[in-house]
This record gives sequence, C-alpha cells and structure tokens, in this order.
Amino acid sequence: MAFDQAREMLKLRKKAKELQKALRQMRIEGEAGGVKVILNGEQKIEELEIADELLSVERKFELKRLIKEAFTDAADKAQKQAASKMKEVGGFDIPGLR
Repeated sequence: MAFDQAREMLKLRKKAKELQKALRQMRIEGEAGGVKVILNGEQKIEELEIADELLSVERKFELKRLIKEAFTDAADKAQKQAASKMKEVGGFDIPGLR
C-alpha cells in the first residue's frame, strides 16, 4: 500500500513538473488601446509594448488605466489556458481556474 502511494506521488510530481514547464512556455497577449502585455503561463510579464502616442505627461493617467486593462485581459486569458493545460497534462481540476 505504501509503495502504491509513493508511486502515485512520483507520478503526480512528474505531472506537476511537466505542467510547470508547459506554463512557462505559454505566451498570452492582452491588449487595450495601444498597450500590449504579453504574459507567460505563470502570469509573469514577458513583454510590454506601448504606442508612442501614449507616451506624454498629458496621457499619463490614461496610460496607467490601459496598462491595467491590458494586464487584466492577459491574466484572465492565462488563467483559462492554465486550467485547460492542467486538465490536459494531468487531470488537475482546480475550482476557480476555468
């Protein structure tokens, strides 16, 4: 019995490592009015692009809002893709990640 549990734990650990690698390799893009944020599957920013016309003091507050919106867009997409990948790689089904 203990041997079976140990074997299952090793399988789970392997699946978790595969999932982590897959998430790091994902690229998810979010956009909002001239701002583009690209996240990896771990929701870390890989790239940030800002249109030149947004780079002025007068548009500072608009730029801040657009960055937040673009990040939120990308993060929402990343969560959905991560949940899908979890199911695909190992049958992980975590509530709230759909």
